[in-house]
Formats: sequence, structure tokens, C-alpha cells
Amino acid sequence: MITLTGVLDANMVIGLVKGGVFDLLRSLYGPLYIPAAVKQEVLTGQGRPGEAELAQALQVWITEVSPDPGARAPGIGIAVTGRS
Repeated sequence: MITLTGVLDANMVIGLVKGGVFDLLRSLYGPLYIPAAVKQEVLTGQGRPGEAELAQALQVWITEVSPDPGARAPGIGIAVTGRS
């Protein structure tokens, strides 16, 4: 069985929240990671889209990491690796 691992960026978090599908990530990916810099970009304290959802997901199903756990291609919001 393959487990998908995801690394989130700010645009992906905000876009998925605006589209109403952010919580679906939980069922699609095994571990999900967010770099500390991305967390700071989303969690501004100003009530912007994605802020409440990310705050709730951190340490429950999304793990903050530093440094970034993997590189991502430009324009791709989630870097995915398969593990079996």
C-alpha cells in the first residue's frame, strides 16, 4: 500500500479553504507537513481565509516542520512522495 506524504504552502491552504475542501486533505494524505515560514504566513492573527482551519489542524493532522521536509516544484502547492 502506498502512503502519500504532502507538504503544504500558503497558497494551497488558502485556496483549499476558499474552495471548501481543505479538510479532504486529511483523508487523502498520510502525513501532512507545513514549513514554519508557511505557518507564519497563514496565521497572521487577522482572521484571513485559512487561518482558523490551519490553527485547528496543526498538531492534529498537520505537523509543522523546520526546515522544509521536501522541495516542491514551482507552482505546485503540495509536494507528494509515495511510500510503500
